[in-house]
Amino acid sequence: MSIATNWKRAFEKVYTQIKWLNAYAIINNIAAQKILKKFTKNTFNMKDNILDKNLLYHIFNDFKFTNRDSMIPISNDIKTVYARYFCDNNLNKAKA
Repeated sequence: MSIATNWKRAFEKVYTQIKWLNAYAIINNIAAQKILKKFTKNTFNMKDNILDKNLLYHIFNDFKFTNRDSMIPISNDIKTVYARYFCDNNLNKAKA
């Protein structure tokens, strides 16, 4: 793993890693949905029951690996600081 030699590269690397983390969260969410769908199909006899709906609700609302909302402010903060110090406060240039 290389060490950043300047601040610009460090911000770019952190922002890229946050984007990767978000992608992994999406993949984990899809995988968990598939696993739960197969589990409920094999475990519960009735297709429409309250137990499997409660299980799905609690798993996807209580576990952090499916909650990507906490990454949005971090990503926005990195873009704002990057724009301020490296792109003359041009947020569009910082996003690019």
